[in-house]
Order: sequence, then structure tokens, then C-alpha cells
Amino acid sequence: MAACSERQSKYPYKWQLIGEPFDSLMDRLEWQFNDFAPFDSIEKTIFQLENSVKEISKERETVAQSRVLYWQARYLQRRQIIDSALFTLKKALSLNDSIKFRYDRLRMFSLWYTSNDSTDGAAQYRHFEEAMDYASSVGDIPYQGHTAINMGNLLNAIGENKKALHYLSLADSLYSIAGFTKIVVKNGINVARVLSDAGERERGDSILKTLLNNPILEDDTIAINTVSRNLWASTHEKPYLLTAYNQIKDSPNYRHLRGFYRGLLALQNYWEENYDSTLYYSDLALADLPFVTDYNHKAIIWFNIGLANMIKNQPDSALICRIRYENYIDSVQIGRHATEVLRLSALHEMGIKEAEYTASIYRRNMILVIVGIVLVATSIITWLLINRRNMRHRIEAMKNELELEKAKRKIAATTLSIEEKDNMLTAIRSELSEMRQEGEIKEGSARKLESTIKSHLLESENEETFREMFDVVNPKFTERLRERCPELADSYIKLACYMLMELDNKRIASLMMIKPESVRQARWRLSQRLKLPENETLESFLRSLNNDF
Repeated sequence: MAACSERQSKYPYKWQLIGEPFDSLMDRLEWQFNDFAPFDSIEKTIFQLENSVKEISKERETVAQSRVLYWQARYLQRRQIIDSALFTLKKALSLNDSIKFRYDRLRMFSLWYTSNDSTDGAAQYRHFEEAMDYASSVGDIPYQGHTAINMGNLLNAIGENKKALHYLSLADSLYSIAGFTKIVVKNGINVARVLSDAGERERGDSILKTLLNNPILEDDTIAINTVSRNLWASTHEKPYLLTAYNQIKDSPNYRHLRGFYRGLLALQNYWEENYDSTLYYSDLALADLPFVTDYNHKAIIWFNIGLANMIKNQPDSALICRIRYENYIDSVQIGRHATEVLRLSALHEMGIKEAEYTASIYRRNMILVIVGIVLVATSIITWLLINRRNMRHRIEAMKNELELEKAKRKIAATTLSIEEKDNMLTAIRSELSEMRQEGEIKEGSARKLESTIKSHLLESENEETFREMFDVVNPKFTERLRERCPELADSYIKLACYMLMELDNKRIASLMMIKPESVRQARWRLSQRLKLPENETLESFLRSLNNDF
């Protein structure tokens, strides 16, 4: 099995591979049925498939035999030999291992439900839903398209026309992807029937007329025959009926349809009062009656034979035909009752599925609402916590700004106090100098006072306060300055602090008790000691050094 699984199928069907040449013949049959190959060609391939079973290993022989029976049943269904098709399909299902070969079982039951009109509608609906989901999960696009057509036809039968059109449109898309153009074209017959059943007969007839001239269906007898028959049923125009009849009248494979068409031609000629033609086609229809299997078709034939007997003035024979017609009509009504049961059961199943879907949507929406509420509540709590944290940060920042502002004011006041005190002491020193020169005070006492004043000017207690406040406003500025130039003297540190405060040379000279020219020289020396490049000023360097913090 492992060796066979490496082989790639020509078409994306998901039959488990069981060995050559069996798998290749399976591929060929898929293509022949989807391309509507002639019956003799399909029959030949099925015969080859049956013979190839002997080359399959013993453990896979049973599944191979069940597949052969499946294709034989499908061939019989295509030939409209329904009873034999169902009997053969039952044998195929009896050989199927539904657990190991689930795909086989689904394919076989799809054929069963499309062949057997008496099956439960709910069961059909459930099967087609399961088949759609499984085909989608395994990536079998053609089988998914085939199931979509079956679902569309089922929904149309129970009156769900819009949903039917949706599935038929889905089938077109899937088969287009798979490359089966002919099926897409033929699916127009199903679409036209749904439109007619929905009351849009003109649209349906327009599609059928287009299909009648489509070159893709030129060699497809069944398709053209169905199109012509449906157009006649809609318009009652005789050329369509003749086209359908002429296609199959000489083929022994369609004798079951030939009798039906001859009965319709008898009726058409009766409407046109061509009584000779009515009698002619009635006799031909009677000859084909044993091959007709559809009760509705048999009823139509007996009805028209009765008309022919009335034309021949044979009322007794006409009465017998009438009785037989009514018997078959009763059988048709029983079938219609079964169809109605199918419709109701399928509608019930759809109702259950839709209720389950609605409930699932409600549960999903409730979950989404709960999740939304939780997310909103979480977002609000998170926002409050973040806002609270930001508020604390803002309060701390405001406190820091307030402390900084206080420090700035204090340093300004300290600077002003130092400057005023120094000015006052300088003035006293000048007066003492004048008094000493004029002899108003002893020379020794004057020098002693001048020395004391000078000492206070050089080492003021306010300088310590100034430096503390300066470090608060400009943290680590002096520390970084000393890191840049460890041997820097305190006088240059003080000069740098005054420059950072943006004091002019005159005021700096006053505070440092030197001349303005000396301030300029000191600035130049500080630049040299800091080894500043020529394109950088001392002021910009000090600001950048301070902004690093």
C-alpha cells in the first residue's frame, strides 16, 4: 500500500490506491463518466477493470471487487436501468469496509441516493452534507462539485430554489477548478430547471436554447436530448420534440425513451388535428411499451393509445386504455406522495441543521460578548492603573520642578547676597585705605582690618551654600568637569559655574574679585585645560556637559 500511495492520480480523486493497472483504469473511468464517453467505451473499460482484479493482492481483492460493482452500477444508472443499478450497488456496499474505506462508502451512497427516489429526504440531506465536508477535507474537488450538484437538485425538489442555485453555482466553480468544462456546461440544464421551477421560465428557456447550440455538447446525446425535451415541455413547440426523438429513435440503448417520445408525438399531432400521425405514433409507442420503465411515461403512452382508439371509434378499447392510464397515474401519485415525504423530511432535517447553526451562532456571539466585556473591563482597569501611575509620576515631577525652582531662587538669592556683601566689604576696604592715607587710623590697625576683610572676601560662608544649590540645579556638573580635567583648580570650577549661569564677564569679575580682563584670560586658560577643539566654544561645551544629565 505504501508503494502504491506514491503514485499520483491524474485527477484529484481520493480512492485509496491498491495497485496497477487497476488504479489507472479507475482514473480512466472517472474521466469517461465526467466526459460522457460513449456506452461501449465505458463498458470496455469496466470489463478491463474486472479482469485486472486478479492482479490485486488477496488482502485488497475485496475492495477491488466492490469498486468494480460500483462502476457497473454507475454504468447501469447512466443507461437508466435503475433496478439493476440498485441491486448491483447493494452488493458493492456489502463488500465495503466503511471504516477503512470511508471514501468508497460515500461515493457508493451518493450513487444510491441519486438513483433511488424512495430514500428518506433527511437521510439524503445528511449524506450530502457529510460528503461535502469530507470531500473538502481531503481535497477532492471533483467529488465536492458532484455532491454540490446533488445537493442543489435535492434542495430544488423540496422547494428551496435560492439555496439550490447557490449549490449549483458552487459546483460550477469547483468543476472549473478541476478542469471539467463539459460538466459546467451541462450543469446549465439543472440551473434552467431550478429557474423554471422558481417561476423564471424565460430565463430557464434562454439557458436551454444556448445549450442546444453549444459545440461542447454536440456529441452528447443524453445532454442534447434532455435540453430538447425540457424546451418542448416549456414551450410545446414541435421542433424541439422532433429533435429529441430523432436523436434516439435508431439507438437500441434508448428504447425506453423512444416509446415515451412516440407517445408525446401522438399527443402533439392530436393537438394539431393530424389524426393519421396520431394513429401512426400511437402504434409505434405501443410496440415500445414493454421497454418503458417510468410509470409516468407509461401513463402518457396509454393515454395517447386511448386517443387513437377514440379516433378509430373503438370506445371499449379506449376505456381499457383509460383504466390502464389511471392505474399508472395512481402509481405516479404514490411516487409523488413519497417525494412529498422526502421533501418534508429533508425540510425537517434542514430545520434541525439551521436551528443547530443558529444556536452555535448565538453561543459564539455570547462568548464574543463575554470576551468583549472582559476585554473592556481589563482595558478600563489597566487604564486606571496606568493613569494612577502616571499621576504619581506627574506629582513627583511637579515636586521635583518645585524643588528645582526653589533651588534656582535660592542660588540666585545666594549669588546676590554674596555679590552685595562683597561689594559692601570692598567699599569698607576702600574707606579704610583712604582713612589710613589721611592718618585718621593707625597704619597697623588699618592693615589688620584690611586683612580680615580680604579673608572674608576670599572665603565666604555663602560659597558653600552656593555650591550646594548649584549642584541641586545642575547635578554632577562639577563632578563631570573634574573627570574631564582632574587637575582643574577651584577657581576654574567656580568660573565654569558662573558661565553656565550665563553671567557676563563684568559680574563674574565682581564675584571673583578680579578684573574683567582677568576673566577673559581665565576663560581662555580653561578652554586650553579642557582641550576643546577650535570649532567648539567653551559655552557650548559647558551646556552640553550639563545636558548629559
